[in-house]
Amino acid sequence: VVLIQCPGADTFVEFLDDEVSNDLVVVDTLPRLGVLLESRQRSIPHVMVIADRAGADILAIDGGSLVTALDVEGSTEFIHRGHPGGFSQRRYQQRAENLWESNAAQTAEAVAKVARDLRARLVAVAGDVRAVAFLKEHLPRDVAAITQELTGQSDDLPAAETVRATADVVARETVEVIRAHRDAC
Repeated sequence: VVLIQCPGADTFVEFLDDEVSNDLVVVDTLPRLGVLLESRQRSIPHVMVIADRAGADILAIDGGSLVTALDVEGSTEFIHRGHPGGFSQRRYQQRAENLWESNAAQTAEAVAKVARDLRARLVAVAGDVRAVAFLKEHLPRDVAAITQELTGQSDDLPAAETVRATADVVARETVEVIRAHRDAC
């Protein structure tokens, strides 16, 4: 936890996601904000998407807090590719694939709106392989540019993989800032 108390003002309190390695208490005219800034930098605004062939679960997270939870449900009437055999088999399979793509397009619209509203810096996508492929095809360019498919095999997928992906985004952005300003001073 970070506490900052200024005379005549409300106490600032913020709980951190990670443990602080060193306890520190400082009485000074200026607060020590390093731990707070580091914690906030790690908790970038991002969207988590768990896609399946019928739709997706969408979570928007900012500052380590859940901002929006949305469930997109597409049509499920002909969602399975039956195996009737004969000349009609290809027609049944194509109808199912068209439905999966239609559901993914509907999901992509919802993901784009949530990501733009949040000003997300990452969209992490996991779930059914075919549904994820269709979803990525239908995302607008600006959202597709910040989208990462989570491919890890952990039991905590997508939470653990999303933490790794957000850390990667922060690291890349930090390197860009350092490179841009290293010769300025």
